[in-house]
Amino acid sequence: MVAIAVLAILVAIATPSFVGVINSNRLASHVNEFVGAVQTARIEAVRQNRRVAVCRSADNATCSAGAAWTGWITIADTNGNGAFGAGDTVLRTGSAKAPVQVSVGATITNNNNAIVFRPDGLAYDTNGALLVGAVTVCMPTDKPRMNQRVVNIATGSRVSTTQANGAGACP
Repeated sequence: MVAIAVLAILVAIATPSFVGVINSNRLASHVNEFVGAVQTARIEAVRQNRRVAVCRSADNATCSAGAAWTGWITIADTNGNGAFGAGDTVLRTGSAKAPVQVSVGATITNNNNAIVFRPDGLAYDTNGALLVGAVTVCMPTDKPRMNQRVVNIATGSRVSTTQANGAGACP
């Protein structure tokens, strides 16, 4: 009986710590999946000598203008028409499983909600300047307290991630 009581106390103490570890790993996994999609787009744009985009998608087949960033695709502009949709090749798909949320900054929103790499391996905005943008991956919880990761895209191709203190809320 004493052993069972000690075990129950240890489980009660350890469970909250495990929740934080599980949530932190879940968040890191989603960030790594999104960064992988961006890196795949860049590599394939150079390799295939064509535009490749990471865009939000509701159906895992075409870019969706009105969909939330619960899903995304890496898609090659196979037919060369500058639009990413029917007839183009989907290279990779990804999704944010609840409760993880993905949101993009204004630069990417204004770029037709897509990160588009040209054959030179650089992403440009709609004005022709090198893309500088951010994607926030967040989990609405205070375990871990640092519940946000920001994927930064700098000078058109540099991808990095940073932790941001979301204090429990998501943007």
